Amino acid sequence: MNISLLWLQNNLDIVYFIYGLAFILMGIIILVQPRKESSFKISEILWLLAGFGIVHGISEWLHMWVIIKGSNTSMDFIRWVSLILSYIFIFEFGRRLIRLTSIGSSHCQLMASHYLFWWLSPIIMLIILFFGIISFDFLKVVTIWSRYLFGFFGSMFTAFGFYFYYRCNKELFEHLLLKKYFMWSSLVFMIYGILGGIIVQKGEFFPSNVVNAESFLMNVHIPVQVFRGILAITSAISIGGILKIFNWEQRRKLQQSIDDWTNTFNSISDFVSVHDLDYRIVKVNKSLSDFLKKQPNDLIGRHCYDVLHNTKVPWVSCPHSETIRQKKAVTEIVNDTNVGFPMMVTTSPLFDADGRMLGSVHIAKDISESVKQKERDKVFINTSIDGFSVMDRAGRFIDVNDAYCSLYGYSREEILNMNLSDFEVLEKTQDIDSHMKRIIGMGSDRFETLHRCIDGSIKDVEISVSYLKDGEVFFSFIRDITERKKLMDELLELNQNLEKRIAEEVEQNKLKDRLMSEQFHQLAIDELMVNIAHQWRQPLNAIGLMVQNIRDDFNFKELTDSSLNSSVMIIMDELFKLSMTIKTFTNSYSQYENEQEINVSQAIKMGINSMKEQFISNNVLVDTSIEDNILAKGYSNILTQVTITIIENSLEVFIERNIKNRYIKITASKDTLSNKIIISISDNGGGIDKTILDKIFDPYFTTKFKSRGRGMSLYLVKTMIERKMEGSMRLSNTKEGVEFIIEVCCYGSE
Repeated sequence: MNISLLWLQNNLDIVYFIYGLAFILMGIIILVQPRKESSFKISEILWLLAGFGIVHGISEWLHMWVIIKGSNTSMDFIRWVSLILSYIFIFEFGRRLIRLTSIGSSHCQLMASHYLFWWLSPIIMLIILFFGIISFDFLKVVTIWSRYLFGFFGSMFTAFGFYFYYRCNKELFEHLLLKKYFMWSSLVFMIYGILGGIIVQKGEFFPSNVVNAESFLMNVHIPVQVFRGILAITSAISIGGILKIFNWEQRRKLQQSIDDWTNTFNSISDFVSVHDLDYRIVKVNKSLSDFLKKQPNDLIGRHCYDVLHNTKVPWVSCPHSETIRQKKAVTEIVNDTNVGFPMMVTTSPLFDADGRMLGSVHIAKDISESVKQKERDKVFINTSIDGFSVMDRAGRFIDVNDAYCSLYGYSREEILNMNLSDFEVLEKTQDIDSHMKRIIGMGSDRFETLHRCIDGSIKDVEISVSYLKDGEVFFSFIRDITERKKLMDELLELNQNLEKRIAEEVEQNKLKDRLMSEQFHQLAIDELMVNIAHQWRQPLNAIGLMVQNIRDDFNFKELTDSSLNSSVMIIMDELFKLSMTIKTFTNSYSQYENEQEINVSQAIKMGINSMKEQFISNNVLVDTSIEDNILAKGYSNILTQVTITIIENSLEVFIERNIKNRYIKITASKDTLSNKIIISISDNGGGIDKTILDKIFDPYFTTKFKSRGRGMSLYLVKTMIERKMEGSMRLSNTKEGVEFIIEVCCYGSE
């Protein structure tokens, strides 16, 4: 044991060489792996592990150089920089590896990765430099703290990172038999974190003054560098095993590409085959083998002319023969009765890396449907009611159909000897040339023009033309639109007359609106006079009684100053009430009131208050449930008049039908969903006959006697609600009577 220990101590340069070589090889192995465009996220950070291996290996070789050649300041500084840089690499690799595996992992792993920010390395570096600056031996202290903070934690992060990464891809890695490599890598870096990050050179501070390379040697009797070298070799082997995932991925992509190519080759509906220079079949796709009812292996090696044409020599116009001769792609139409249908065959040459021709690729397409389609197109063109023509770039006719001949009155032979300029009326020869150039640039055009017929008549025609670059020809469809143009002119004249009639109707409607507004105003004035009469009746009666009392007191000589003053005060009070009544009603019924915000409660109550005398005299109970401070948009006098009109209709029904326990219920509330104010006025008058329910709002419809009804009230109020208040009004029967529903816009709504 002493001899072995002595040998190791005397040959540490060999240990350092092996130790560094193992790490450098690990880095090189990583860098040469095909990691580009890999789906494994670890491929994005493996360069850090490679950097650690190469830089750390160089650091150990520099240590070996010091042992062999001796120490110097420059070499020590380079060795110091490379050591710290290598530990920064391993620290960053471990940190990123844990963060890489945090998604979908355990809570502890998520918490750990949450705090592994990018700025940890700069912060740790500043701490290390601080300890070095305040010490007496800068390089030594910085080296020790770099091992503690970067080396130890970086190795531990890497150990746990490999374990976590294995857990995230456990099913795949077990299938690839990579579990042992991940476990070994995790274990190796964990041990290396202790031996490389805790077992440091002896320092003057704790814990380096207790746990260091010298104390390790005294207790274990083997230099720690030996164990580090063993770990380096083990890590290189285990990392090399892990990197098999990239080889597996490349093989999978290659196989996938082969499968995709094979599937594509066999999924082509055309007949595809590869032939050598001796006309022997090298490869066929599924479409061709299925057509020939043979297996691909039964066709490979046989002559193509024997298989396809049942001949002993190549086909007369074989495109493969032309491709061999010209060494370029050739396309031929092959119509062999043995095949059963015409084919368009394209053969493309195949060359090897030295440019020698090996054979050709055949693509044979069934064009029987295309041939049939051409025949159908020809029949379609000849039977089309539109004229069809083919012209060259000079405007000379190449072909026309029968409809084209019928359109102009010429025979086909005559037209084929003519030029487009012989028909065109609007455009001159130079204009036609310019137009054709524009069509060539655009590819197609559609326009209207005038053409001259054989009898000298002029026809309006619509032309749809397309330019075919391959054949440098124009295909045109020509339609006679003379009748259509005539109808359009008549329609235009009709539209002009219609616009005039519409304008007249609009003026009439405006006149009707003015008349309606005047009728509504007149109705409001009528209602005003009726309500004023009701309101004045009692005050006038009181004034009359007071005048009679004054006269009686005077006749019986009982009139005193006191009784006269009292009577005068009562009369003046009643006269003031009459004046206020006129003022109130005239303000509320002003014809020139502007659209404004309406306090719905005040407007409705104004109408109710104006009819108090009628409610009392007819024994009618009015029940109101109106939300305060709801504001509508429109005219207050309209809403008041609508209320009065509906109530008056109810009063007339009560009297006509002699209804007992008469009541009218009025509610008003705001619907926040529709931003509307809903007003309901209902009674217990027995409702409206269903046969006339739909006619209630018709103009001039009434159920009243002519002496009592004016017939426009409900129609007018509904119209004013809709046109002036931008609202709506409807009614329906209830169990006890009828209910009017009025909807108006809230103030401030659009």
